[in-house]
Amino acid sequence: MLRKYLLNKYVVVSITFAVIFSFCGNQSLVNRMKMSGDIRYKEKSLREYRRKTAEAEQQLRVLENPDSLERYAREHYYMREKGEDVYIIR
Repeated sequence: MLRKYLLNKYVVVSITFAVIFSFCGNQSLVNRMKMSGDIRYKEKSLREYRRKTAEAEQQLRVLENPDSLERYAREHYYMREKGEDVYIIR
């Protein structure tokens, strides 16, 4: 009885089209799943870059103050004024 329904031409054609649309072409389900994963990855990267941009903008606002800029240069680049000695302890 089941064999009779599976060999029906309408069922065979429907199954064939379902397989073709699922696995072949640019709009297949497999490609859509890959694109969905790419979108999630890129959205995550975008959030990370926006966070880093916000941190950089905050750092820029801090460095606009001349005193903060001098302190940053001394701490990170070991700059000094004439006559000063710099000792680096790690």
